[in-house]
Amino acid sequence: MARLYDNYSMPAIIMSEADSNASNVRQYITMMMITDDASYIQDLLRRLGEAKNTTKGYLERYRTNNLSSDSRRELFAKLETAKAGVDQVYERTIQLAQSGQKQEAYDVFMAPEARRVENEMFDLLHQTVNALMENADQQKDTSIADADATTRLTIFISVLSIIIGGIIGLLIARVITRPLNLLRAGVEEFAKGDLTV
Repeated sequence: MARLYDNYSMPAIIMSEADSNASNVRQYITMMMITDDASYIQDLLRRLGEAKNTTKGYLERYRTNNLSSDSRRELFAKLETAKAGVDQVYERTIQLAQSGQKQEAYDVFMAPEARRVENEMFDLLHQTVNALMENADQQKDTSIADADATTRLTIFISVLSIIIGGIIGLLIARVITRPLNLLRAGVEEFAKGDLTV
């Protein structure tokens, strides 16, 4: 169950964290533009570092468990490249902000190229989620087919067992009743006066 959770929720978790990271960077850049308080940048660095390590862990687990096809490997490679591009934009923005170049930091973060890289990462995450959903549907269909086959086999074995049990029961009943019938026939002959029985 944990493997299933890691495999199929990873893109959604990364998507959520990436969106949260982007919001945090926007918030801190805005606050940085308004004030000279360096604690915003330190807090942002700490949060981005934590998110980056968490995301790295998810990506490693995903790489280990989900790269069974060439198309998934290709999609994952693109996703890692896009994620690295987004991380570079964030790191460059933070470097500029730390050096006091507030406007430049804002410009780097809001540049069309930075938005394109971020949008590309989100598109790739959506594609990954869609691929995983298709895979989950295929696995569900396979599981249902396997369950149906197992159910049919169980019903067949049960019916066969009932038939065989009935036949064995009839044979046992016949083995028991045959001597009793012979005994009854002998007693009836004896009752009629035939003492040779």
